Amino acid sequence: MPNTTNYSKFMNHTKPEIDFDLERLLFRRQFLLGPKSFTPNQYWSSLQLLHGLHLSVHNDLPFISTSQQGVTLTLMGCAIDPYRPQHNETDILQSLFINALELNTLIDSTQHLVGRWVIILQNARGTYLFTDPCGFRQVFYCSDDKQIWCASQPELIKVSKQLRLNRNNELMNFLLHPVHIKEESGWVGQRHYMKIVFICCQIIIWILSVLNKIASILVNPYFIKKLLR
Repeated sequence: MPNTTNYSKFMNHTKPEIDFDLERLLFRRQFLLGPKSFTPNQYWSSLQLLHGLHLSVHNDLPFISTSQQGVTLTLMGCAIDPYRPQHNETDILQSLFINALELNTLIDSTQHLVGRWVIILQNARGTYLFTDPCGFRQVFYCSDDKQIWCASQPELIKVSKQLRLNRNNELMNFLLHPVHIKEESGWVGQRHYMKIVFICCQIIIWILSVLNKIASILVNPYFIKKLLR
């Protein structure tokens, strides 16, 4: 049986009383993946993954991780199987693990899943991360020649790694343009206002090498086919 780490006990179950603890709101329902753990208060937990990576997760974000025979599969967020609505995230992850030996096979096995989720696959070759098809649960990442970080919010990367604002004139003009503000600050593209921070879009996946060097960007052929139809 796979070794499963289930943080469902930290999920935000409905309670009759209201929790007014402001510390619980710090980066609530977010996550950070990087070479160091991030536990700013008691509402955060950290899990040691392969290749020297730590996955830090807020306790209100559904999270489960399974390991077997050198392969680790992690699911974060809300995933729903429309063909088996009675299945929870634990059941879904167990069914996905059957196809976890190959990345493309794993991606194909998630075609029917809906929700807002991120999946991390780790094996001897490296670490692979991809989002739900619509990218509802966004991933931001940055890298240099020594470290790579990714998180659900760029501010989480900033608290662990020194980042500078992007002073690109075209980007600044876009951010300050009245149309951008009027249209509820809609964001298009991979660049971010933080320098060297990128957005992991729904049509791509990225890879962390075993040596933890700069990530390579790969196009997901399944999503490309869907977009071209």
